[in-house]
Amino acid sequence: MTEANIHFNLDINENSLTDTGLFGPNSITWKVWSHPAAFVGLTRSFYIEVLGSMDAAAALSDRATYKSDPVGRLSRTMSYFLTVIFGDRETVRKANIRLFKLHSHIKGNVPLTGKSYSAHDPLLVVGTHLITWHSVYYAYEKLVGKLPKEEEEQYFKESVRYLESLKVVYPDLSIETVKESALRHGYDLSSLNNLTKLPDTRDEFRRYIKLTNSKAVITSQTRDIINTLLDPSSVESNDQMMNLILKFYPILKKVVISLTPKEICHLAGLHRSPTTDFFGVTLGKLFVQIVSINSIKSIFESRIGSNGYALMHEALLSE
Repeated sequence: MTEANIHFNLDINENSLTDTGLFGPNSITWKVWSHPAAFVGLTRSFYIEVLGSMDAAAALSDRATYKSDPVGRLSRTMSYFLTVIFGDRETVRKANIRLFKLHSHIKGNVPLTGKSYSAHDPLLVVGTHLITWHSVYYAYEKLVGKLPKEEEEQYFKESVRYLESLKVVYPDLSIETVKESALRHGYDLSSLNNLTKLPDTRDEFRRYIKLTNSKAVITSQTRDIINTLLDPSSVESNDQMMNLILKFYPILKKVVISLTPKEICHLAGLHRSPTTDFFGVTLGKLFVQIVSINSIKSIFESRIGSNGYALMHEALLSE
């Protein structure tokens, strides 16, 4: 989760032209994350994260200004991920240190259970990454097209590079510390017993996400967040372009719901059917095609994750 007031307008390392960062131009990560479908995937991850984790819902409800600026929250999260994906290694290091500092005060108690939560909990840190990484790929797969098996495998294998980069602020981040955290939270670890490393295959991602979603429950905080996510059009902005984006948000909502796991939607009371799913995916394909038009893409990227997209274009142009 990314704090609402975060801005990743970092000074770019003068060596960035020769340092292609964690992934580089030959990576599948660059291919997938540079497509407009990535924003749909990011939004999907937000739904799953909030609905699947009471800790995530409590952290967002207690700290982030999701009610006054829901799209801005997504925009800043997008900017962070684009920064660590397309930035040089020094820029990635700075971004992770900044995020760690901003998250240091995000802790408290979950109202329903009274148990403490922290944004620095290894289970939450890794879970947020896995849900986001998987969701972006899933949106690409459904709205753009399925990648060849070897490219899919490479995409998930590359993901560990991001988790490794977090060790500058989480030096003990490992599958062992994640399992210890999961036990403290009372999860059944049977699905992770044979994991000896952080997940780096699609199957391992799914197993981990299924574990973290196994205690999904709708709390008053979750319901409040979901209501805002489902209809942020009541939020007023001084930016006319942002107001226009908010008016079209219901389209994005239909797309995201059609891509969200059925069990999560059922729990949240979000209607799903083969007809609505087909309609949502069709809308999603149209959405990413429209946003891929250069003139529209430039407007979208100037309002959503602008700093991250600027860094992405610098990296792509230097290939």
